[in-house]
Amino acid sequence: MSATNGHTNGNGHKKRQNWSKRKYSDQEKAAALAYLDFCKGNLTEACAKLGIPYKTLSCWRDERGIVPAVAELHEEKKADIAELLEKVVVASLQAKQDRGGSITGIETGIYIDKLLLLRGHATVINEHRNGTPDERKARLLQLTDKAKVA
Repeated sequence: MSATNGHTNGNGHKKRQNWSKRKYSDQEKAAALAYLDFCKGNLTEACAKLGIPYKTLSCWRDERGIVPAVAELHEEKKADIAELLEKVVVASLQAKQDRGGSITGIETGIYIDKLLLLRGHATVINEHRNGTPDERKARLLQLTDKAKVA
């Protein structure tokens, strides 16, 4: 008889476990896909955080356009995450400013990158602008004015 800690059938062979497959709602699938986007497609990171098997999430990723309801919910979940992240970022920046601190360019870049990614915008600069010094100054003023409003 083989030593299998009592998990054998009458022939001494190991018994098969009957695992029930977990069912996920469309909402859960969409939220997981949105989080995968937040992780820039890193399946390992998303699976570890969400507790979803790698194979399951990779199948959802590969089939995301097949089920229209999940595709629509996926976009909604991404927008929800982006909105929540924006609120957290603004509150964090305000709290840091209230304490007399300032944020680094790296922190700002990370926040902006995540927001752009979740909203479906480009996260890399693929355009070159070679304006005059006055044009560059006007553009910088325009961007800083937008930042002051937020």
